[in-house]
Amino acid sequence: MSKILIISDIGKKVGLGHFTRSQVLSKEIKFYFKKEFVIKNLFFSHEKYTKNFFSSTLIKSTNELNDEIKKIQPKIIFLNNSNLFVKKFGFKL
Repeated sequence: MSKILIISDIGKKVGLGHFTRSQVLSKEIKFYFKKEFVIKNLFFSHEKYTKNFFSSTLIKSTNELNDEIKKIQPKIIFLNNSNLFVKKFGFKL
């Protein structure tokens, strides 16, 4: 079974749009490709407080992101991100 990783932003500066879009994308993939893919969502946040209100996997550094990608070993990666993410991780990916 192939793995899909969706990396999105969440937070006060970015809002919840990327989070919502990633959830919808996950549901659609699961609906249409039930037996073909396992989906994992990672969320990037610039704010420290977000972790207190959010139970999904949050990443805050390039090392954390690389570790998660190595651990999950996805076949496909979707980037659903804002310019804040691109400035912090863009060239490092």
